[in-house]
Amino acid sequence: MKSSKDLLREFVESVRGKDCSEVIILADREATRAYRNSLCSCSRFHHASGDWCQYCNNLTRMIHFLRQEIKPKKQDTYPYNLFHSLQNGIDQKSMNIVGASR
Repeated sequence: MKSSKDLLREFVESVRGKDCSEVIILADREATRAYRNSLCSCSRFHHASGDWCQYCNNLTRMIHFLRQEIKPKKQDTYPYNLFHSLQNGIDQKSMNIVGASR
C-alpha cells in the first residue's frame, strides 16, 4: 500500500479543476472507502496510526476545509498546503467563469 501522503496527493491531483461541490462528494466517497479499508487492515492497538486511517482523517479534514466559509491562514503544514492548492484551483476556475461573462 502507498503511504497516506501519496494517496492524498494523488486524490487532490485527480480532482483538481473540478467544482467544489463535486470535490466534496468525491472526497466523501473516498473517505468512506478508506475507512472501510482501515477496518480491515489496521490493528485495534494501532488503529489511528495506520495509513488508511490517516488518509481517511486527512480527507475528512479536507471536506471540512472546503465547506468552511472562512479559511484558516495558509499554513505550510502537510495537508493544508494541498488543501489551499486545491482551493486556489477552484477559485481560479470560478474567476475564469466570472471573467468570461464580462
